[in-house]
Amino acid sequence: MSITLIISKIFDENFNEIGEEIHEEEWRGFVESQDYLRFRTEPYVVQNPATGETIEIAAPQGASEVFIENDWHPFLEYGYGELRMPYTEELEHPNNLMRKAVTGVAGYFAALIRHDAGDEILKW
Repeated sequence: MSITLIISKIFDENFNEIGEEIHEEEWRGFVESQDYLRFRTEPYVVQNPATGETIEIAAPQGASEVFIENDWHPFLEYGYGELRMPYTEELEHPNNLMRKAVTGVAGYFAALIRHDAGDEILKW
């Protein structure tokens, strides 16, 4: 089972729905204004664990990459008024550069950081 990290303005800290969204135009403008972000154009390449076959999956519109430690890494994807990415254990460390990038984006949009594995706001 995988956990998804979510940056959202749809709920408040008590999980009351307030209905605000991050608009796609806002996301596009933000990514284009940052030197450390870009939109992903290359497909994701994964390997089928059962067959070993290489599979290419087109990057969805609104998918971004972040420049960390001299390399581009998959980052947040826009969809339905929220930003999402896979949650990894590395994000639990306060000095993790990916986590710092996530908190910077959330701060810019005055949004909350949460995940889809329970009712918890991440106080990063």
